[in-house]
Amino acid sequence: MTKKFDRTLYLIVVSGAILLSACGSPAVTPSTGAASAATTPSFGGSTTERVDAWFVDAGQAELASLSDAITAVAHAPSTPAALGTACAKLAGAVASAQAGPQVPDAAAQSSFASALAEYATGAADCRAWASSHDATLMTKANAAISAGSTFIERFNAQTEDAQTKQLRSAEASRCKQLYQAWKDGPARALLGQFLTALNAVPEIDSETNIPAATDAAEKAAQPAARLAGYPVPACADPAGYFTEILATVRTAAATAGTVTSQSAQAQALTPLNGVPTLEADFTDEVDTATGA
Repeated sequence: MTKKFDRTLYLIVVSGAILLSACGSPAVTPSTGAASAATTPSFGGSTTERVDAWFVDAGQAELASLSDAITAVAHAPSTPAALGTACAKLAGAVASAQAGPQVPDAAAQSSFASALAEYATGAADCRAWASSHDATLMTKANAAISAGSTFIERFNAQTEDAQTKQLRSAEASRCKQLYQAWKDGPARALLGQFLTALNAVPEIDSETNIPAATDAAEKAAQPAARLAGYPVPACADPAGYFTEILATVRTAAATAGTVTSQSAQAQALTPLNGVPTLEADFTDEVDTATGA
């Protein structure tokens, strides 16, 4: 199954499938369910953008609450008191979702409303069982929850594009936080030292003062070696451009320091001419990963 934003829908489907498993999971024919009484929000843009805005505005929070409630029912002790309490929580989550803004897509809203209707029925039958201990009510509750999860699977497919966008947005936000924490953490002082020293390394060509360039490279290699102990978060640099920059500087400086002729030193330092390109690639990758 395709990974979804915060995996909320996945949890709902799985939790619904295992709900009240001790009572079995009889095959059911999904009903049409009742439509939410709430009005559809007037989001602009394409359908995907409108649904994406719905997730941000209220939908994701409602789905998270619903998921938590269904999971609580699925894992509640099979006693009337415990299961009754869990099902009351489910009923509250369903009522909240039904009162919230409608999904701004007719097909997805129909599926979501039907799922909520089935979950409401399941919660009601479950709570009735907690009072009466009538086993048939538990079977009905399980059937309704299973039907609700069928509609959620349909909703999941109908909102896939918006969910994918939400997932990417959430991942970018998280990556931005991790990258900023790296920049502001222990690596900050070393990073400043490295960049200052790196900027002092000249382009290597026939006019370059090779001894001075070797000295500059060796000065840049010192903070580079220490920065290697503070790697950039993998999400921000999956291709490893920053690691490659550090390795290029360290290798060039180390090699240039072991040879005596200026021509050999120049040859060892030549790979440093590619560092600006690596820096540009790194910046582009970070911007893409963090949504900058």
